[in-house]
Amino acid sequence: MSHVVSTAPPRPIPTSVCPCYQLVVTYATPWTCSPYLVQIQPLSSERVLGTTSDWICSRARKRYTMCTGKCSRFIAVALYPLALLAIICNIVLFFPDGDTQYAKDGHITEEVKYMGGVIGGGVMVLLPALYIHLTGSQSCCANRCGMFLSIAFAAVGVIGGLYSTVVAGVGLQNGPLCKVMLIWTTPFKELNTNYLSDDSLWILCTAPNNIVPFHIGLFATLLAVSCLEVVLCAIQMINGLFGCLCGTCTDKGPL
Repeated sequence: MSHVVSTAPPRPIPTSVCPCYQLVVTYATPWTCSPYLVQIQPLSSERVLGTTSDWICSRARKRYTMCTGKCSRFIAVALYPLALLAIICNIVLFFPDGDTQYAKDGHITEEVKYMGGVIGGGVMVLLPALYIHLTGSQSCCANRCGMFLSIAFAAVGVIGGLYSTVVAGVGLQNGPLCKVMLIWTTPFKELNTNYLSDDSLWILCTAPNNIVPFHIGLFATLLAVSCLEVVLCAIQMINGLFGCLCGTCTDKGPL
């Protein structure tokens, strides 16, 4: 029995592997599923340019679409414990040697009163973290507009982290307020020798007990936490820009 070749035009099947060629399958009869002829035909130059552009853009958008929302969730989850740790460090600094009497008498290091950990590294980072988390979850903020607003919230977090960083740095540089003989003063502030590297100077402080390592440990922790917060919030500003342009992983609308 001879095959009857259909006069219907071939049906092109675009391939997703290379945007410059298409598969053309010609069937022996319209009602059969067995192909009679399979050809790979190059596209015209105009179609190659248009198809290649769409092919590259669609894959780039898909890649960024899948990562911006997840990146927001990762940043938010990382900012929560950092903000909490900054608040704890600042509060503990009010109670050297675990005694509340020094706070009642006003014998607290000046930089502690600036509340860099509570306000800067705490509240000003925690609130943006909550919103950033919403942009990476199934919520009303998980869209391009939400990602655009996350840039502004992340900028607030950067400002808060920088404030906490500056306060912690100045606190480390000036040293603690302590009792020297009978006078409450900041003995390391005017010294030419760096007390951080010369622990023999720590004996100048007679009260509170172990005030120098207490002061260094908490302010150094606050400094490290604040720097991490600044880095994460800065990353979210860039991530928010990509999310605004390409959408989030939960964005179901057209790209």
